[in-house]
Amino acid sequence: MHFSLDENKRKLVSYLSEKKVLRTSETSTIEQP
Repeated sequence: MHFSLDENKRKLVSYLSEKKVLRTSETSTIEQP
């Protein structure tokens, strides 16, 4: 159970990180076309 929770947390962090990077990339592209 503990391991499963840790795995879910890692997946969530990875997902959020990817989303953040994508969002930052989009903003950068909009700022500097």
